Amino acid sequence: MEILYFVVLVAAAAAGIFGVATTMRRFGGARHRLTRPELRNRALEESRSLFRFVEEREVVRPEHDPIIKDHEYSHRRVTLYDEETQRIYLEEHLPQVADLRELFAKRQVRNRTLDDLYESVENDADIRTVSTALEEMAERI
Repeated sequence: MEILYFVVLVAAAAAGIFGVATTMRRFGGARHRLTRPELRNRALEESRSLFRFVEEREVVRPEHDPIIKDHEYSHRRVTLYDEETQRIYLEEHLPQVADLRELFAKRQVRNRTLDDLYESVENDADIRTVSTALEEMAERI
């Protein structure tokens, strides 16, 4: 009886260790290291995706969209529609942009404009700037 208990205990411990190792690998362990061409392609793909996103949003922009935050330069104004665009960017694009920024930083490739702006875009002009920064970083790698 003691041997059966010991075998069950060892099997349960082994299963637990295997489960923890699998979970760590999946959620927090070492990530696959991208090659330079893979990183470059991912950054260019996200840059194009951001550009398409802005273009699509501009096509359906309401004609008389109320200005929330005025600025002397029209491209710096923020409207209600821009707030919706910002929300979509934060939900759908920010995780990829942040990941790419981190991967570039590990290779000592930085862009100060991207660092300052990527988490706090306000309008289409800011998103275009993030897109351009990613493209510029991809070309440098």
